[in-house]
Amino acid sequence: MSLKENITLELEEVKNYLKVDNDEDDDLIQRLINGATSKAEEVTNRDFGEEGDEDDLDAIEVWILQRVARIYQRRIEGLSSEGVLGISVNYGAEELDDLILYREEPGF
Repeated sequence: MSLKENITLELEEVKNYLKVDNDEDDDLIQRLINGATSKAEEVTNRDFGEEGDEDDLDAIEVWILQRVARIYQRRIEGLSSEGVLGISVNYGAEELDDLILYREEPGF
């Protein structure tokens, strides 16, 4: 299996994902990227500066993109949960469940 050196999300890539064309929120978006990456490192007990399984890192990058998008798009509303068609979604510990699959040395 090929190896990827680390998480490689760049500001422009994330802005494209968010559909942001201006530079007004660059500092905020970069802080959100840094924060989401740090949270992913904490939950997975990994250092993304080290080499790892490319499939794992791709999935974790997607999680980071999704977390940045949720926080960026809901920053004005201050939502911690929302309901759609009777389904309630919480933006707390539950959203970290997707990362647990990639945790190294679970239980430590």
